[in-house]
Amino acid sequence: FKQKTAYEIASCLVGSEMCIRDSGAAFVTLSDFEDALLDALDRSVADNGVGDACVARAVDWTKEAERLPTPAANPRHVMPDDAAFDVIIGSDVLYERQHVAALPACVDRRLARDGVCWLVNASRYADMFRDLLAAFDARGFDVDVIEDDLALRRADRESARVKSWHDDGEKTLRCRRRASSPAP
Repeated sequence: FKQKTAYEIASCLVGSEMCIRDSGAAFVTLSDFEDALLDALDRSVADNGVGDACVARAVDWTKEAERLPTPAANPRHVMPDDAAFDVIIGSDVLYERQHVAALPACVDRRLARDGVCWLVNASRYADMFRDLLAAFDARGFDVDVIEDDLALRRADRESARVKSWHDDGEKTLRCRRRASSPAP
């Protein structure tokens, strides 16, 4: 992140801006689409004294494919139409079937030409994860699955008798535009 602009997708966990900022990022944009969470992010940014290098913005991924703005009660939360970032990160972001198309659309719109997107997610349904990879591919991205179920191996879950709704393990993805992909 050194001297890069960073964008955290779905930043519902306050305090994450400190971790990103401490990594050396030049500027951090946090996002969510619920006004109450954006207000909580604002308070966290202010409480942690990083307001000069961090901001909260409203982003609804389902609107990104159509390049529509996400409405926000506070005008300060509106994401600039041309905002693009060197690094996009997201953790635990694939919850619903609609995210399979919406998440790659958001990354496609917001990732700088030579940027990289890192996503860490429990793969709740193997077919949904495969569809996500196909959606990134269709948008001109190469996706590397860096880690597969590293945090909690399937055998460990079974031996600990932990019930899990994650049928396909934990995934860490690195997404980059293919050289032949058109600029955003």
